[in-house]
Amino acid sequence: IENVQALKEEFTTGYTVPIYAEFGDRFAIFAGGTKARLLAYRPYGMHAYYSSFATFAPRVAMRFWKAVIDGDGKAAADVVLRYDAPFFQRWSHAFWLATLECFGLAARHLRHPRVAITEAGMKDVAAFYRRLGLLNDKGEPV
Repeated sequence: IENVQALKEEFTTGYTVPIYAEFGDRFAIFAGGTKARLLAYRPYGMHAYYSSFATFAPRVAMRFWKAVIDGDGKAAADVVLRYDAPFFQRWSHAFWLATLECFGLAARHLRHPRVAITEAGMKDVAAFYRRLGLLNDKGEPV
């Protein structure tokens, strides 16, 4: 595979660990999705990950990365449990677009036949991010 230089990992350990065994010394393999994936694959050589939070709440991504660089597994796991776990439990394309709208980055609208989150649903999305401490009572990013 001469032209492959990197691989975005988004599979089970049963799939990814053998990829590390065969290609880990040749490919830059990075985590897609959750921060927990980076923690799971660090022993195999993973050094990078995608962060959904970098898009709308970069301080969360930076807090996690600082914990990783500092070797503070407990602090890194705390970020995963506090932010990633509830975020990805709610995950859907509609929720992602509602998130972007909530943070003033994009509109939540989807093309038919998909259904976007309603105005009432947007209040729930904003309340979710207030509970995470990422929006203030006025709905502004903190």
